[in-house]
Amino acid sequence: MTGGAGTTATFVAGASDITLDNGANDFTTAFFTGNNVSVHDVNGIDLGASTATGNLSVTAGGTITESGNLVANGAGKTAAFSAAGHNITLNTAPANDFTSASFTGANVSVSDVNGIDLALRPSPVI
Repeated sequence: MTGGAGTTATFVAGASDITLDNGANDFTTAFFTGNNVSVHDVNGIDLGASTATGNLSVTAGGTITESGNLVANGAGKTAAFSAAGHNITLNTAPANDFTSASFTGANVSVSDVNGIDLALRPSPVI
């Protein structure tokens, strides 16, 4: 799927999963609401306000940023963000809420409305 410059993609699946694992996906900004959410983007991606009641997985070939609150806080659920060699900046929204999260990136900056369990991977975590 290709969104193009300046476009926004919205995916709403209620209690169902969202799987967008094609490495050629190209979203500028994307919003997700679903159970388990998995998305790959060929370059950078901006995540709008999104909720995953299950696990959340975001893999990008560029930076990962956010423009809205991200929620993946189900018991035993994990949010995983991978942008190998690129920055991950998830600290601009005031109320991100992750139960457990892992990050792979060059520089990582994250905020959470309450406690967060970090599943560290070999990358600097700030």
